[in-house]
Amino acid sequence: MLVIISDLHLTDGTLGATISPGAFEIFAEELRDAAMAASWRADGKYRPIDRVDLLLLGDGLDVIRSARWLDAAVRPWDSIDRPEMIELVSKITSDILARNEASVNVLRNLAAPGQFTIPAADRQGRPASGSQVQPVGLMMRYMVGDHDWFYHLPGRGYDLSRQAIVRQLGL
Repeated sequence: MLVIISDLHLTDGTLGATISPGAFEIFAEELRDAAMAASWRADGKYRPIDRVDLLLLGDGLDVIRSARWLDAAVRPWDSIDRPEMIELVSKITSDILARNEASVNVLRNLAAPGQFTIPAADRQGRPASGSQVQPVGLMMRYMVGDHDWFYHLPGRGYDLSRQAIVRQLGL
């Protein structure tokens, strides 16, 4: 099952609002419901799917929408190799991840091995009752957009930002 989420625009909180952690919790519940629905096959039998691919498609983290650019010695369109640029992108990324820690934790927990589960199937091809659950592998991927394009740039400084994102989101 492929699920695509676009334009989350999680911010550092200096400009604009960000999505509440409650919205991510609702998403997790809806994703489980969708995985259960996808487990019903054309023959009318319930056979749990074995995998969900979750794609965060563009502008997951909104580096551009930060007041930090206003007082900085660099702008988003400046030379990508300037140490000030790399440092500012890193700082904004860290602040976004910290400000949205509860929301990011929901996504990371979904992707943790064995944590995303749906009811197992019983012998009659229906969802099992009670506590019988089956883990569903969840593979999360992140693609950059125009507000987080910095994350595709080469270099050690940008590697560190990418590594922080991978670690925090559980990619």
